[in-house]
Amino acid sequence: MTLYHALFSFPLIATLSLVGCNQSTQDTVDSQDDTSVSTDTADTSLPVLNVATYGGAPPFAFLDTKGELVGIDIDTIKAIGELEGFRVHFTSMPQQHMFASVESGANDLAIAGISYSDDRAAKYGLSKSYIFVPAAIMYEKTNTTINDKKITIHGLEDLKGLNVSGIKGSKQVEQMKDVGGYNQLSEPNSIFFAFKEMVNKQSDAIFEDRQVLEYLAKSYPEYQFDIVDYEDMETPSSQQVIMTKKSNQKLLDKLNDGIDKLIASGKMQQIEDKWLSAEPILPANVASSIATNNTESLNN
Repeated sequence: MTLYHALFSFPLIATLSLVGCNQSTQDTVDSQDDTSVSTDTADTSLPVLNVATYGGAPPFAFLDTKGELVGIDIDTIKAIGELEGFRVHFTSMPQQHMFASVESGANDLAIAGISYSDDRAAKYGLSKSYIFVPAAIMYEKTNTTINDKKITIHGLEDLKGLNVSGIKGSKQVEQMKDVGGYNQLSEPNSIFFAFKEMVNKQSDAIFEDRQVLEYLAKSYPEYQFDIVDYEDMETPSSQQVIMTKKSNQKLLDKLNDGIDKLIASGKMQQIEDKWLSAEPILPANVASSIATNNTESLNN
């Protein structure tokens, strides 16, 4: 059994709710208490900012084999801190707790796959976008027919008449409902459940953030997938941001300055490439569970 397969084996789903902040999470994850994870090891004379994140969302934020938070978002806020003169202390928590924890002052900021929306911008302080995260569709290359007619998928409109699946409460599911015309829409609580349905031919296509789907595809190289973006950079919800209290303009200015520097230097692209090119990492809290699991769990 390879690391790819162990990571996504069926009994381990509780650790792998690969979702953004506009999505519901699994009860097994959400029932956990908020957990103080780590403080970076930068200059100890620098001030420490408390950062809320969700440690179950690879490749953005998740636990490695040592139980340490890693991923695109973790590297991003650490890099901003190095540029702007602060250290970070992470607290991993269920996604629905993050916004309240910042609003109450328990944490200074939140970073965990947070997409921009006008409603959020009206209530919270949102940074500039630091990464483009378009919604996308994944389907098997060998499963592109309906009623024996070959189809081409470019966007949600092309999913009419098909069985589709996406995480309950996600922006992608709501977008699909707005388009309508699908044969059946499944709304599981985990992207892995949606992925499993597709592999077992119970659905024809699934949708999520592109980077999440790329991470899934890399985890199962024995399958051949197409991944199609249906949002472009002009779509506000495709932009990922950092959230602070709306009144904390000083911190927001620091975050925006750091983001500008990361993008201009090419460091931001390096961070994204690092996590999308790396072998998927087995989370520490499931390492002891994999001995009896195998890839057949996808087909059960």
